[in-house]
Amino acid sequence: MTRTILVIAFIFSYLGVFGQSYQDTVFIRYNDSEEYGKIDYVTDTVILDIFRRENLLIGTTILTGYGMNEYYDYGLELIKITKSDCQDDGGMRAYGGMEAHINSIILTDSTLTIDINFSSNCCFDFLCYIAVDTADILQLELIEYGTNCACLCCFGLTYHLKFWEDKDNLFERKEIKAVMIGDNRKTLKEIKR
Repeated sequence: MTRTILVIAFIFSYLGVFGQSYQDTVFIRYNDSEEYGKIDYVTDTVILDIFRRENLLIGTTILTGYGMNEYYDYGLELIKITKSDCQDDGGMRAYGGMEAHINSIILTDSTLTIDINFSSNCCFDFLCYIAVDTADILQLELIEYGTNCACLCCFGLTYHLKFWEDKDNLFERKEIKAVMIGDNRKTLKEIKR
């Protein structure tokens, strides 16, 4: 009897250690309404490696580790993304959306803040990252994801970047010449220094 219990215990412990899936699915549901008493549920689904739970992405956020090597030479780090609420579509459905454009570029000694507008599905969130092309142009990248709804909205995103401190002048920092949204040359805007 003791031997049977030990064998069963061994089988269950074996299955518990080696029978685990290497991926986990996480459903996150939260109330996105700012009005008291109004319920506006948002559901995100994330599939992640069981050992990488710290990489959970919720809503509009920075896609970490994506394209990082492309901006190390420029001493830049994307630290925050701010998303505006969905604006009234103002008839955008009839026109196929609005053209993406850069509203402003604010450059200081330690920060670079870029505000953009674009149209997208009104139920989407965005995974944001940056890249730099060979012409020293900063590309503001975003991946749309979420529930597909029958509407378009004008969204605003603000990319907040900071320059690394290099008090000891350990590396020669390259200079960003311009900014554009993705690879859309129509949105290209020079950085005024």
